[in-house]
Parts: sequence; structure tokens; C-alpha cells
Amino acid sequence: DSRYEPWRAIEDRSHNLWIATLAGGVFRLDLKPQYVTHYRHNPYSANSLNSDNIQILHESRNGDIWIVTASRGICRFDPVTETFERFAHDPQDPNSLGDNTIYALLEDHNGTMWFGTYAGGLNRFNPETRDFTRYSADPGDPNSLASQHIWSLAEDNEGNIWVGTAYNALNRFDPHREHLTTFYLHKLLGLKNKKIAWRVWQIFRDRDGIFWVRAYKDDLYRFNPATYEVLRIQRPPESPYPFASVRLQSRDGRLWGGVVGLFDLTPGDHRFKVHFLEPENGIPLDYKNLTDIYEDEHGMLWCASGVGLYKFNPEERKAVAHYTRADGLPSNVVEKILPGRAGELWVGTRSGISIFREEAPPGQRFRNLGPEQGLVNAMTSNRT
Repeated sequence: DSRYEPWRAIEDRSHNLWIATLAGGVFRLDLKPQYVTHYRHNPYSANSLNSDNIQILHESRNGDIWIVTASRGICRFDPVTETFERFAHDPQDPNSLGDNTIYALLEDHNGTMWFGTYAGGLNRFNPETRDFTRYSADPGDPNSLASQHIWSLAEDNEGNIWVGTAYNALNRFDPHREHLTTFYLHKLLGLKNKKIAWRVWQIFRDRDGIFWVRAYKDDLYRFNPATYEVLRIQRPPESPYPFASVRLQSRDGRLWGGVVGLFDLTPGDHRFKVHFLEPENGIPLDYKNLTDIYEDEHGMLWCASGVGLYKFNPEERKAVAHYTRADGLPSNVVEKILPGRAGELWVGTRSGISIFREEAPPGQRFRNLGPEQGLVNAMTSNRT
């Protein structure tokens, strides 16, 4: 059933696995004992999800689970009381959520929750009053956002909130002074803005506090939030494909992301290297894009793709293993990789979750959790 396809997953502080689906709500997998709880929308109960279409999962520092739904607002789940609190846009209430469609979520160093909405600007959650403060775009006010449409959020070393919006803009918000300053990437580079619909899709902060910004047409920029210096990263000549998001900074400091192959960059070098994990063989490009990268305790990189699970050795600069349905995966479309217990990996696929143990004999490396294990059927404990 495509409604239950897992496509987002997080592990909470109790080592439970939370699995978001496109139209089937949220699953919580308790590992000890192995037990699945299924949370869904119930139109007759306020103590339920406000939608079964889940976009973002986040565990806050106090242990709450924040669940962003598609066009229905936000839910906060209290794991102690096992209750939901809903937040949605109310046209009559200026302190409600600015818009029910949310593309970005950020928890800052103080534990404050920030939400970037599609058409309602930047929203800050006020835990005492249980409402929101909105920061909007106003063409007549220079101390406002460049656009109501927010795609990405990040925090710098000084506690400023950076907001990626349309018009190729990075907006710096000082939460103490409540002051906004806008920086346009094309202007910092001395370029004319001919495409006013440019969007800042992603802001990845590395360990040195440098931002790696993915913008329109998958261009990639190195931006220093302290000096406002910006450098456009050129696409490697050996890759005809655009950049995708930076997804990981490995222990050695290199940045890793996915295109049709795997790319890496040493921050001081500013030159990307592209590693094609599989030769061209007629597989559509969309199914080869890497959706997640995980670094294990041995420094190996595990890559989720549309054609299976790859193991990549950074020192040898090549894929050293490739696992597919023929090896036991429930699906070749892999969405998420999380660490499990004692060297295990939790692998989220279009057809369910798989527990992977590489050291097991061939044919026994994958233990799949699908309908027969109670992941998506009536054997689950429905909390609606």
C-alpha cells in the first residue's frame, strides 16, 4: 500500500524509531520489546494527528516530537502523556501559525522552535502562550523578509537565524533586537538578478560555522555569515548533472552530497570530486539520485539511492558493496539510513523498514519489517 511508504525517519532519545509516511500517519517502533504504535488522523478526536501526510519529524531537546504535516499545520507529541497538541492557521487570529504549509523547521541553541512557511513568513513558537510571533515580508519596510516564501533555516555561531527565501535571498534575523537584514547572493557576487524566482533551497552549516547554500538550478555557494563573503562553487567538469544538497560532513571534515553519483569537497579546496557509484546502464537518472548518506563508526559511507544501498570507502574512493532486493532488501528504493544496535543499520525503503547486519551470512543480512511484522496493518496499536 503506497500510503504507508516510509520517507522520513528519526531516532529519539529512547532509541525508538519514528517513521513518517506520505499518507499513512506516523509509526513509532519500540525496539525493546519490539512493538509498533501507529498514530493517525481521526476527524472525531482532537488528540490525534491533524493529517496523515507527514513532511517533517523533529525531536526537540525536551523530548517532544514535532510533526509537520502537508498543508494541515503542526502537531506536538508529548511522549510522557502520549497526547497531541495541534497548531494551525486561523485567519482571525494574528498569533496563530502564519500558514499551514511549512517547508523548514529549526530549533535554536535556546530550544526555541522556528518554522518557515510557504506563504506566512517566519514563525517563532512561544511556549508560554502556546502561540506564534510572525515575521513577514513588507516591500515598504527594509527591516523585513525578502519574501513570504521560506524554504530553509539555519543558525549561525552568534545565535542569528538565517532564512532562505525566494529572490535568491539570505535573511539574517537577530532574535534579541528583532532586526532583519537581507543579503542577495547575486548582488554579493556582482551579478544582475535576471531570474527573480531564484530560491535558497538549503543551508547546511559545517563545523566551522560556514554555510553551504544550495540555490536556484542547484547552484552551490560557500557563504561566511560572519563576513558575508560568498563563493560560487563550480560544477565539476566530469559531472553534467546539477548539484543536490550537502547531506553530511564526515569526521575528516569533508562535505558529502548526492548527484547522480556521490560528490565530496574539502572545505579549504573548494573543488568537488564526483564518484559515480554505478556505470550508466539505462536506469533513469531520478532513480539514481542519493537521498541519504550515513557515516558509520569505521568511516565507511552508506548511501541510500533509488537502485539500492551502497557502501562507499572514502579512502579507496569507490563503492565496495551494493545491496538490492536480490540480497534481501524489501525495495530497491532506499530513502533513509539510521544507526541501529551493535553495528546494525536501519534502512527505510518504499516497502518498509529493514534491519541490516553486514556481518551476517549472505541471505540473512536483512530482516524486513513489513505488514507481516505489524508495521502497517491491523496488528499495530492504532492511536487515533
